[in-house]
Amino acid sequence: MNSSAHFFTSCNDDDFWDGLVTSSQQSNPFLKSSFLSSVGRKDSRILLFEDGIPVLGTCILSDSLSQTLKDNDLNLYQGIFFPNLGNSSYSDENRRLKLMSILSDEINKSHMGVALSLHPEIIDTRGIEWFFYENRKARVQPMIITKYTGVIRIASHRSFESYQDTIRKVRKQEIKKSLDLRMKIQENTDRIEEFVMLYEKTFSRQGIKLSNTNKERVSRVIHSGISSRQGKLDLIYLPNGEPVSGMYTLFDDKSEYYLYGATDPKHRGTFGSSLLMLNAIERTFLENKTLFDFCGMNSPHRGEYKSSFNARVQPYFEVDFKPIREASGG
Repeated sequence: MNSSAHFFTSCNDDDFWDGLVTSSQQSNPFLKSSFLSSVGRKDSRILLFEDGIPVLGTCILSDSLSQTLKDNDLNLYQGIFFPNLGNSSYSDENRRLKLMSILSDEINKSHMGVALSLHPEIIDTRGIEWFFYENRKARVQPMIITKYTGVIRIASHRSFESYQDTIRKVRKQEIKKSLDLRMKIQENTDRIEEFVMLYEKTFSRQGIKLSNTNKERVSRVIHSGISSRQGKLDLIYLPNGEPVSGMYTLFDDKSEYYLYGATDPKHRGTFGSSLLMLNAIERTFLENKTLFDFCGMNSPHRGEYKSSFNARVQPYFEVDFKPIREASGG
């Protein structure tokens, strides 16, 4: 690596960072400054410069923070992005591999545990693998893990009506029951406290007591998304005004991302959550977006539910860099 040509530096300019993110094919709301701020990660923004030009961005998630954020899907698609770089030729592909190798070198020098969640658009991790193949005495070891999400590609369907024909029969039956109950959907609401109450009840049914820290984090993430106009909170109510279910999605110009869902256990039989999900998917069609991302299909029960909306499986990679403990002399 030519040290005079390349250097890494932290980025503290929100507009500059967000502009670089938007210019990349890996652009997504999880990388934007407002979201990173809501999960306490603004100081993780790192840029690689080459001859004074930013050529790679990453959010370095230290091993000490990784499990909490990974368990809550708050580190999704933040691992690597390439500003103003496409992937339409061998030259683009080779360029990406070189930049990933430079990043691997920097992480290796740091000798620290780092976790990177790669955007599904990044399907080639050879730049990381080759660096460690050529550096057998590396100080960290990469573990590349295949994860799965589910997506609805809007262009694959002639219309929302034709998409509905692909939904599993049981979901259609649930949605019909919800419609028959004349429940009311409140879109893009700011009733965050009501959602957090539903969220807490959802976990309580599973025997899990949410900590105040967890509840505050959820509230902060939703409030930040609404304030920055990058998130939407939808709630559904019984005719008497009692809240039944809620869901929170992040969005950008191209896609919508399902992050949180919650239902009052005593109203599970109303299937309000299924109607909310279909409503959010319909909105993606109406707003002429290209993708609805369910943000994970890695557990059997949740994966099956999301598949029933005809979500197609989309692999993506997580890369965990683990420090190698150096043998002590003796």
